[in-house]
Amino acid sequence: MKTLRVTWDDGDDKMVAGLPLPLDPAVLCSGMTFESLNAGYTSYRQVSQFCFSTGDMNPIYLRDDAGRRLGFKGRILPGRFIGSLVEGAITSHQLFRDPILQSVQETYKKPVYPGEKLQLTLKVLHIQEARELGGFLITLGFWAYGEDGEIVIIGTHTFLVFK
Repeated sequence: MKTLRVTWDDGDDKMVAGLPLPLDPAVLCSGMTFESLNAGYTSYRQVSQFCFSTGDMNPIYLRDDAGRRLGFKGRILPGRFIGSLVEGAITSHQLFRDPILQSVQETYKKPVYPGEKLQLTLKVLHIQEARELGGFLITLGFWAYGEDGEIVIIGTHTFLVFK
């Protein structure tokens, strides 16, 4: 059985446990934190495919010279591409059974370049039973870190999750 390390602080003690995946929404509580999840590796090809599929052909995403002209080391990743990596990490790590993304709020702190690997920390911010939808609305706060350990994106994603 695959498990995920979770920590949470109940005010008196910090607790650590291994929870089986996919997570049962009924056992979650606000404040639970999941650290060091791999959010993936990005290639130039993936970025180009993303740009072509979304129609966002901004040269800063496709050409190194365009990025350098604006003061970057080269081309940078589109912000929504990075946000998609966060969503993909939640799905690929099987945190929840068939999560459906409901809302997104993201703030980009630092450029990310093709080829960088991202690490992710998630924290349960809010859980609400959604009886009319047959599941739970779970809001996760997240922090994505670049290879240098600095935060590149922070935000929240709310998912509809079923038991």
